[in-house]
This record gives sequence, C-alpha cells and structure tokens, in this order.
Amino acid sequence: MLLQNTRNFEGLKNNGTRSGSESILFFSFDDSRHVTPEYKKLRGFEKVFLNPGEETRVSTNISLRDARYVGPHNDRHFILQDGMKFQVGIGPYADCRNNIGLCSEFINIDAGSDYEGACDIACKLWERSSCKWMTPEKCWSMCTLSNVPGSDGWGWNYVDCLEGILDNPQPPKGEICTIMTAYCRDVFKTSLPVVNMCSEKNNGIFGRIPVGDDVIYDLTATLATVISLLIVLSLCIRKNPPRTLSGTRKMAGGFETVNNNDLDE
Repeated sequence: MLLQNTRNFEGLKNNGTRSGSESILFFSFDDSRHVTPEYKKLRGFEKVFLNPGEETRVSTNISLRDARYVGPHNDRHFILQDGMKFQVGIGPYADCRNNIGLCSEFINIDAGSDYEGACDIACKLWERSSCKWMTPEKCWSMCTLSNVPGSDGWGWNYVDCLEGILDNPQPPKGEICTIMTAYCRDVFKTSLPVVNMCSEKNNGIFGRIPVGDDVIYDLTATLATVISLLIVLSLCIRKNPPRTLSGTRKMAGGFETVNNNDLDE
C-alpha cells in the first residue's frame, strides 16, 4: 500500500494483489511555542480495508481545542498561542522536523493579536456562571482593553478567584453576578458597598461584604488592593494597639525591668 497526494493526504490505494487493512496515523509536529513542545504527538487515526486496486480518501480533523497546551503561566490551564505553527505527518516513521515522510505544509494558529490566555479562561468562567451581566463579547472586550504591555488582561489571580467560587462545593450565598464581582474584582465598576474590614464578624481585615469561611480571596489582583489592605491593617493596629507585658529578670548587681519581647530571649 502507498499514500498518494501528499499535500492533501487524501489518496490511499491498494497496489497489491491481496485485500488488506491499514491503520493510518496522523501526527503533529509543532514548529515552536512558548513552552517546549512534544516532538511528535498522535492527533488521530483511521483504519481502512481495501481490495486489490481499490482506493479511498482518508482525513482527520484538528480543532483549535487540539492546538491548546498548558502555557508558561501555570500547570492547570490550556491556552492557545497566536501565530503558533505546526505540521501534520502521516505514518509511524514521519518526522516533519527533518522533512522525512509525508508531511503537510505549515498550519498557522490565528488566535488574534489581542489574544490573552487569562482573558480566554476568565470569559469561559463567566459564561459558565450564566451571569446575565456578562456576555462573551463584552467579557472579551473588557478584559483585553484592560491589558497593558507585559500583563495578562485581568490576570491569572482573577481566574483563580473565579474558579474558587464556581468550583466551591459550598459557594457563598447570594446572586452569582454580585458574588463574583464583589469577591474577585469589580470589573463592572459597580461601587459595591464596603463593610467594616476591622470587624471580627467579617474575619478581620479581609472581605468587601459579609462573607463565609469558604470564600477564596484574590488579595493580589492589583497593587491597589494590596496597598489598601496594608492601610486598613495599620488603622486596625492603631485602633487596638497590642498590650505590652512587663517582667523582671535577675542581672549581675540587681534586677532589671524588661518588656515581653526581652523575656522571650
């Protein structure tokens, strides 16, 4: 048996005198990507049976989902890479990087110049939440427009926060749009009310609205958030300064009054 029409990979003919079957294997060979790719990855296969002189067409489909890989940001999210190139080779001995065997021309991934992996995943999470405040188009526009050179749109901490809410077996009570907006980031600029963050009722300095114990907070979403928490912490300390314990210890020639820090030494 042999393959014909190497560009389209669609002509398979039995040139022998006996009937037989053949397994057609399709492999991908990435030209380059942000993390080290697999040298050769099986993408599909098809087993065909042909009589002598019979021919048929074979093909495989490689979707954008197949082109995703775990990016350099973390080890949990599959993303695309705009401009990534790969080839498809047929047969177990194909090696497209060294031009060995039957190989396609380069196939390019066009994800768009504004593509950001964090925006991709965040918008899928918003779509999963069924929140009517956010449509896929609106989400993508808001996230990518917030991007600045060197950033990831809303960022991966924001993605982790959304996942923490949606995957929580005991999610916070309330309307999902409000919860995701208040606990992670107010991307809608809704000016949700802020509670007394020094109150023990609201778990110390953390929280923007009354919360439960199972909420996952995104404390590093923005530099402004971190600065705000530090300011609130300093105000809490000023309001309730720590008490100093006093004591004595015996010294050569007499006794000395010390505070609790010195007593620990």
